[in-house]
Amino acid sequence: MSGVISFYTIARDANNLVTNAGLAKIESGNDSYIRVPISMTYLDSPSTTSAITYQVYLRRNAGTAFLNIDNTVSSITCMEIKG
Repeated sequence: MSGVISFYTIARDANNLVTNAGLAKIESGNDSYIRVPISMTYLDSPSTTSAITYQVYLRRNAGTAFLNIDNTVSSITCMEIKG
């Protein structure tokens, strides 16, 4: 069995903000299980005064990949920059 490649990205209102490759990529070897912190940064300019929802998405090539397993905690920090 080949390893698992996981791609992590940020979406605004369910629309991916970057390419399918995502903002972070983790590769694990055959039948291996790894835990690593992920940090992603993206400057978004939505040009709206409406409420916006941001989410982290995970995609993998095969096998199983996890996000926030075993009670780990993640957070998203969004900042509005006055133009």
